[in-house]
Amino acid sequence: MRRYTQVAISPDAKRVAWIGPTTSPGNVNNALLVADLPTGTQPGPTPLVQADPQSAAELAWSADSKRLAI
Repeated sequence: MRRYTQVAISPDAKRVAWIGPTTSPGNVNNALLVADLPTGTQPGPTPLVQADPQSAAELAWSADSKRLAI
C-alpha cells in the first residue's frame, strides 16, 4: 500500500500535485508528483532529498496555477 499526503488541485483545475513515495527500486524517499489532469501525463517525480516526514507539511498553488509551494 502506498501513502499519499498533501494533495492539492491547482486553481485552474488543470493539475494535481501530491507527496508520495518514489517508484525507484530501493528508494524509500518521498517525492513531489504533479499530474496534468486534461492529458493524464505525469512528469517524473521531484525527490524531496533529506526531508523528514514532517518537512513537507503543506502544498499550495499560486493563484495563477503556475507555481507550487511546499
